[in-house]
Amino acid sequence: MGMEQPAKRLSFEKKVIQIQIKPDYIKRVKSPEVAKWIKDNIHEFHYGIKTDVHVNIDGKFVCGVECKAYSENAMMKRILVDFTLLRQIMPDLACVLFQLESQLGGDYSKPNSPIIFGSKPTHTLISHFDVDLHIITILEGDRKVDEPIHDPQFFKELKFDLLERAMITFQQILGKWA
Repeated sequence: MGMEQPAKRLSFEKKVIQIQIKPDYIKRVKSPEVAKWIKDNIHEFHYGIKTDVHVNIDGKFVCGVECKAYSENAMMKRILVDFTLLRQIMPDLACVLFQLESQLGGDYSKPNSPIIFGSKPTHTLISHFDVDLHIITILEGDRKVDEPIHDPQFFKELKFDLLERAMITFQQILGKWA
């Protein structure tokens, strides 16, 4: 989505997406009473889910963005589960993890590298989910848990070129809907 696109096409309205129960699940429920209760009330079975930012183009939710001060692989599992649930009803949804710092290992903490190879544990986790996750990091250096991000003595410089790179990445992701 280039600069020439009208800004009015873009919105960030965030609605809770209702994930419905899978009907096949009822067959796996061992208790006949519980299975009947679910069948009798199936229209009430859902799970509400949303991402931190919903990017909408022409009123359609096209990109979910999870925003983190930092992320590590335990958080990654939750992010991947949420995006997997969303993609079951929106298979074309673009999925983004936007983080200030990284604790994922590998070279995610070197956002100025020409190629980000990532980390072995993170790629292993992602391989178990049907999610093409874009990971954008905007501060250099690994996240150190004993150095609070909000403490001025541990502030990291936010460089313009990394913000610009993040913007270009978002343009590439959203270009599909231009």
